[in-house]
Amino acid sequence: MKTLNSFCGMCGAMGDFSIHKYCIRCGNRHDKSTEIKPYRHRDLTRSPANTFLDNANLGINRWWVWTLGTLLILIIWNLLGFIPTWITCNSLNFFTIESFYCDSYIIMGISHIPNFVAANSTFLIGLVGIYYVIKFIHKKAFKHLITFRKEIDYKRTMYSASLMGAILSILLILSLSSENPDLKFQSPKLAEYILFSLMVFALTPIQVLMEEVFFRGYVIHGIHLIIKNKSVNIIISSALFTVLHLANPEPYEYGFMPYISAIFIMAIFLSLITILDGGIEIAAGLHLMNNMWIFMIANTETSVLNSPSLFIIPIQKYALMPDIPVQVIIDFVLLVLLNKKYKWFSWRKMSLPFSLKNN
Repeated sequence: MKTLNSFCGMCGAMGDFSIHKYCIRCGNRHDKSTEIKPYRHRDLTRSPANTFLDNANLGINRWWVWTLGTLLILIIWNLLGFIPTWITCNSLNFFTIESFYCDSYIIMGISHIPNFVAANSTFLIGLVGIYYVIKFIHKKAFKHLITFRKEIDYKRTMYSASLMGAILSILLILSLSSENPDLKFQSPKLAEYILFSLMVFALTPIQVLMEEVFFRGYVIHGIHLIIKNKSVNIIISSALFTVLHLANPEPYEYGFMPYISAIFIMAIFLSLITILDGGIEIAAGLHLMNNMWIFMIANTETSVLNSPSLFIIPIQKYALMPDIPVQVIIDFVLLVLLNKKYKWFSWRKMSLPFSLKNN
């Protein structure tokens, strides 16, 4: 086995493993199961898109391993993650607490906080599941699902979240300024709103991180091992993201096609941004602000997670994303502003920094 200039399966560092049994960077033991053939993963002349997708080649990366990992993550996320809610609801029904009760495993009562905490516990458990699948099955670093950069760029997340917040604020002002605004102010109790907001700041990043790491990290990498066409990868991963949202009540209350179309377009945009930038940092920021805005500022009347938001969108006025044309315009504006800062490609030449067809 030729090990000269091989790469560590845990951290991706290059080394002569014919001499050293352990990686000099992370200390991971090198053997045949974790050996990575020399490739251009650390070639800085390559685009962020290709270097991020090359992270799929780290560690144990056979297609059946990714299939097994995906099934394990889904089981941990949806079955084990449901246990806290199951225990809570059965306890409430057994002890008969007057202030709270469960209806179809949704905690109802005088506060939205218990149901919000229980629902988000599934994402925490799912995130832990992804971490252990990556570490013990794929035998590589969790960071490689997040970015191709040496360190996670939190500034990218903060910038994209701020940008999304500014755009949503403008849309809110325009909506409230119209003659027939779609939003209804629901005047939440101050103490409940403050405490719930603290829960949103604490738990929503976990929910968003889990979804982004899984769909824009793990799934995109797994698809890349089989299909090198990036556009097909974006469509498939976005379709999977959309399908899992069919379990939410919104598509059946507000209209199937408007809701599903909005989710699918959002997923395609986030996947495109992830591949363009070579990491999920920006996509996570956009996703985070979108969800926090829904929970705290303007939620739908019937939602998978009801909240004491300042405004409610009535069923008659579906506008979670105002409408498809407006959403496309928002995504285009975001793309223009983000590209201006990070310079992914030239609008004048209309050339992407990577080929959508192959690696």
